[in-house]
Amino acid sequence: MFVLIKYALLINLVTLAAFGWDKASARLGHTRLRELSLLRLGLLGGGFGLKLGQWLFNHKKAPHPFHKKLNRAIWVNLLSLIIAGVLYEVTT
Repeated sequence: MFVLIKYALLINLVTLAAFGWDKASARLGHTRLRELSLLRLGLLGGGFGLKLGQWLFNHKKAPHPFHKKLNRAIWVNLLSLIIAGVLYEVTT
């Protein structure tokens, strides 16, 4: 279970950093990360990092299909954590 917690923290920190990188790139006019790349990080477990980055960096808040996808990524993360926790309890 400890490995799962470490993975969740790491992927969320990486996702938050990617969101910050995208915001900085947007401000400077540089090449930005694709929304699909951010969403993939979210689906790999970084949904909370995406939501925190959206709030913290005040980024990608305008009404856009990205919001629905971001929220779906968070729900997938929640369900995955619940399933992983149940499976861990069942197997130990």
